[in-house]
Amino acid sequence: MPSLNESEGRRSQGGAMTASPQNVIEVELPDGTVIEVAGVTTPEAAARAAHAYMKRRPAGPTAGAPVAATPSPAATTAPADPAAAAAMRPAPEPHQSLARQIGGAIGRAAAGVPQLAVERVLSPLSQAARGVREGVAAVAGLPVDLVNAGLSLAGLGSEKPVAGSKQIDELLNGYGAFEPPPAQNFGERMLRRVGIEVGAATVPVAGALRAGEMGVEAARKLPPLVREFVESAATAPGQFVAREGTTAAAAGAGAGLVGELTGRNRAIGEGREPTTGQQIGDLAGALGGAGAVGVVRSVGPAVADVARAVTGSPSYTSKVVREAAAEQLAQNYVGPASQDGDTRQIIEAIERGRRVGDAVPGFRDTLAARTGNAGFAALEQSRSSTGPNSGLFAQRRAENTAAVDSALAGVAPQGSPSDLRNALAVERDRRLAEAADRTRAAQATFNQAADRLQAVRATADARGADIRSALEDAKAAARDVEREAWRGVSDAGEVDIRPLAASFQRVTGGLSEAERRSFVPRDIVSIPDAIIERVQPRNPALAQTRADLPAEDRAIFDAILGGGAAPDATVNVRLGEVTGLRSALSSALIEAGIARDPARARVLNQYISAVDDYLGAALPAELRGQYDAARAVSRDLNDRFTRPQSAIAQTLDRQQGLYRQPDSAVPDKFVQSDEGRIADFEALIREAGNDPRTRGAIRDQVLSDVRQRGLLDDPERLDAYLGRYNTVFSRFPELRAELGNAAALRRTLGEATTAEAGLARDLGTPERPGRGTVGQYLRSADETTEAAFERVLRSHEPGKAADELLRFTGDSPAAVDGARAAFWRSLEKHARATDPATPGVRPWVPAAMKSFLDEPRSVAVAERLYRDNPEHLANIRQIAEAIQGVDLRPRPPAAVGGNPAAAGGPGNILTPETVMSRTLAWHRGQIGGPFLVSSLAAVAARRAVRRAHADAISRLLDEALLDPDLAKLLLEQNNPATRAALTRRTKGWMGNEASTLADLIAGDDQEVDPVKAAVMR
Repeated sequence: MPSLNESEGRRSQGGAMTASPQNVIEVELPDGTVIEVAGVTTPEAAARAAHAYMKRRPAGPTAGAPVAATPSPAATTAPADPAAAAAMRPAPEPHQSLARQIGGAIGRAAAGVPQLAVERVLSPLSQAARGVREGVAAVAGLPVDLVNAGLSLAGLGSEKPVAGSKQIDELLNGYGAFEPPPAQNFGERMLRRVGIEVGAATVPVAGALRAGEMGVEAARKLPPLVREFVESAATAPGQFVAREGTTAAAAGAGAGLVGELTGRNRAIGEGREPTTGQQIGDLAGALGGAGAVGVVRSVGPAVADVARAVTGSPSYTSKVVREAAAEQLAQNYVGPASQDGDTRQIIEAIERGRRVGDAVPGFRDTLAARTGNAGFAALEQSRSSTGPNSGLFAQRRAENTAAVDSALAGVAPQGSPSDLRNALAVERDRRLAEAADRTRAAQATFNQAADRLQAVRATADARGADIRSALEDAKAAARDVEREAWRGVSDAGEVDIRPLAASFQRVTGGLSEAERRSFVPRDIVSIPDAIIERVQPRNPALAQTRADLPAEDRAIFDAILGGGAAPDATVNVRLGEVTGLRSALSSALIEAGIARDPARARVLNQYISAVDDYLGAALPAELRGQYDAARAVSRDLNDRFTRPQSAIAQTLDRQQGLYRQPDSAVPDKFVQSDEGRIADFEALIREAGNDPRTRGAIRDQVLSDVRQRGLLDDPERLDAYLGRYNTVFSRFPELRAELGNAAALRRTLGEATTAEAGLARDLGTPERPGRGTVGQYLRSADETTEAAFERVLRSHEPGKAADELLRFTGDSPAAVDGARAAFWRSLEKHARATDPATPGVRPWVPAAMKSFLDEPRSVAVAERLYRDNPEHLANIRQIAEAIQGVDLRPRPPAAVGGNPAAAGGPGNILTPETVMSRTLAWHRGQIGGPFLVSSLAAVAARRAVRRAHADAISRLLDEALLDPDLAKLLLEQNNPATRAALTRRTKGWMGNEASTLADLIAGDDQEVDPVKAAVMR
């Protein structure tokens, strides 16, 4: 904005100005042109001359080029004022100061804009800004000015003390760089004066706001003088600023009006110091303006309240009404009591309270819902039931109920509880069918394997006959080998039989009579005597004598006389006869062993030893090796086939041409476990193991034994059987494999059967309910699915049960939606109210909803159901948490009686009795007409106000209960603890008046030379 600088380049409107000697002042115009104005004594006069010149000068000079103004003839002789032209001449070398540079920039920026329009817009604003600056400087330098005023009384004061208001003003003005031109009219002068008051109030108000950040409690502990400002600023900063600013503006307007009347404004504009009278008038005007605002604030609302009360305005309210409503709210608040009735704790509760509308779109909080306070809830319930505005509460409750229902409907699952049951039933049937198929397949496979394990020889006789025949063939083959071995010995030569006969006679003679009668095989041991008798007949006489001897003496006789044979004769026989004799004795010995007759065996062994001794002495040396070999072959044969203890010998043993053991007893002798006579099985395998008859019989015997024991149906026992008969199966590995496979197949069949039975037991069937979680759930029909889910919630581990149900279906979307729908039904069952008075209406009960959702069982189930979408569950819980303390139950509105006041109307504020009594008094002459009118008007006003008060309090209280923000505002503005601070008279504007008093103390009435003033500034 263009400005005027009276000293050292002070700016005028549109350029810079510099004072020079002989009353010539240089002025820099907005386009950069520098002119000199002569014949002026004040900067204001020079500025006016420059303005007049700019209005009438022709266009043409280049912006920024110094030119000389061509004054009119009058300009050289008349003073430079609006009525006269100034004598101007171009400046020889204008100094391009900061002021000139700024002025030129402003002018160039405004190029093309009519100068008059710029002045009309910028000039008033510059005056207001100038006034604010001067007001700030006046208050900021007030302490120094007061001290300087005191010193001035003693003649020690300064024209411009350091840190005084004048120096601060110069500092804020950039030492003249931003000085606007003088005020040109009444409006600009008024704006400057109002700005001074506002600026003066800015300093203390800003300080109070900064200090008010400490809080109300801390502000109340400050010293009284400081507390006056800080407490109000801390309590309600916005109201404090508005009140201080309004009062300061009113004080400035009052002072400005008085200044116009006294000439103070013009004096200051022309650079002259105001007189003492003008200063006193200015002070009085400021006080009057501030007082007028106070009167308006006090009287205006009261008059408006009475007018609205008399007219029955539905918007009627008053300070008393607001205070009464706030007091009722404070009285019904349940919380720690405040000694001074401070409502800030209630305000804080409202501010901290939850916003149900954040979670429930369309929900409008009530005060009770916002704070969750039981006192407000009780008051709301009472007002909604019996209050005159119960319809408002009913409407709000209906709207909020609809909002809650809509919000919960938005998070409610879309499926049906029957979806879960259908999914479970389908999956159950599928699993049961698969289990049945697996069982049938396992049974078929096992049956095929079992059919291949049938015995070909179904009876034990057949199996024993095959084993015996194979052994007979093996024994016959061994006999052939034996005969071949003995043939070389038997045909090798002859030996004398007499020594053998003598050896037999000695053995016989050494036996007891009982042994000779019982155990001596006479048909065998008599062979040598028979051979000798046949070759050398006995002497008849001796033979007769021998015959007459008792039997026990014949051996002695034979030992002495040789049986009657000639003593020197030899009886040679083939060696085969002797070996045959020995074989016969060996057979008799085997039979004795089989018969378990050790006495007979002992006697036979003596005879066999005699034969062996005989042969050892009789055989030639060249035959002895061959004889030993033949004996080894016979011994081996006997060990393999004739040893009585062996199963082979017992199998082949005959008596009178018949086998001693039946065929049916043969297989068990050989097929034995590893704990039995496994050597017999090994012997059988050695002798006839490669014979198909033997192998077939053993296989059939094992299969028959397995079936008789029922091992095919008991895989564990069959495995144990295979282990116990390991030796047998080591010779029949293919049979072991077949039986092992059968055991595995039977085990698979058992597992499949058990699994099928377990599934049917746990899952149930359409005919029989199951015992497991799924089976119990499917026990219910569709119409009782909710009951089935209730059993899930009441189970020992509900979360695990819910997880089992969903995993059973593979977490199919339909099953999950159905489970959520069933859970929602349970939630509705527990959290919706049933009121017989309102059938069909089941509002949500927030406390019951939260209780159900917070129950550990419900938490476990809900978290499982919403595992894949936890945000959905969080939204449900958020809504449930948000509506806690909200009463959604419908209530019928209270009936409104016939009282017009109760219905909200003005009612009869003048009763017939009142009118008649006042009229009668007027007829009697007791009162005059004016008094009659004024009396009736006063009565009507009082009654209207009283009734309006009651109605307004009721209405405002109900509105506050329905609008927490209104309640907060009501409690803030009518807080008993802060009421005094909020209504305290403003004082910030008094700082400028203190500065005026300081000027009165230090100032005088003398005129000040404007040029000197310009220079000094």
